[in-house]
Amino acid sequence: MFNVNKWTGWSLAFVTMGAFALTGCGTHPTSNASNTIPVAHTTTGAATFHTHSVAPAKEIPVPTKSLPVKVTQHLKPYASRLEHVTSLPVTVPRDTQNVLVISALTAYAIPQFQQVWSQLSSKPAVVWVGLTQAQTEQVWKQAGYSSDPLPSPVTLYESISMPVPIAYHRVNNGWEAVPGILPPSQAHDWVAFFEGATSR
Repeated sequence: MFNVNKWTGWSLAFVTMGAFALTGCGTHPTSNASNTIPVAHTTTGAATFHTHSVAPAKEIPVPTKSLPVKVTQHLKPYASRLEHVTSLPVTVPRDTQNVLVISALTAYAIPQFQQVWSQLSSKPAVVWVGLTQAQTEQVWKQAGYSSDPLPSPVTLYESISMPVPIAYHRVNNGWEAVPGILPPSQAHDWVAFFEGATSR
C-alpha cells in the first residue's frame, strides 16, 4: 500500500509496537455496512492489517516519549512521503474526510499533531490502535496527559498492530497518506494536508 522506505521513523514505530505484542479488544460505534468504509485486509511484508478482536495485552509497555536524535535528524521531507492508497486499514464512518491512526505508545508523535489541532476547521477521525480503550487511557496518563490529547468528534479504538502514526486525507479515487511525523520545521504542513491543499 505504501513504501515504508520513504520514512525513517516508520520501522521504529512498528518494532516498538510489534515487540510488545500490542493487541487488544477493539471498540468502535456500531454501524451497518452501508455506513462504514470496508476494512483493508492487506499483507505487506510481515504485517497483515485486520480489525478482528484479540486478547488484550497483559502488561502495558511504557510509551516512547521521544525519538533518538539520529532518527529525528533523518526524518524525510513531507513531499517525499506522500502516498496514494485505495483503502484504509481501519474502519471509520463513510463520510469521514480525514483520519489519523496513532498509538498512545508512540507518544513522541502526539505533540506534533497537537501543535496544529486547533488550526483544523474539522478534526480528523482519530483511531487509537494496539491497545484497548482503557489501556490507551492509562498510557495517556503515563505520557503526562490527563485526558484525550487529540480530542475529536470521531474517536475510535482498534485492536490491530500496525506501523503508526499515519495520516489520511480522502481524494476522489482513494486516500492520500503520509506515514510518520514530519521534521519539526514542517509540522505546519499537517494543516495543508488535512485541508486538502496537497491533493493530487
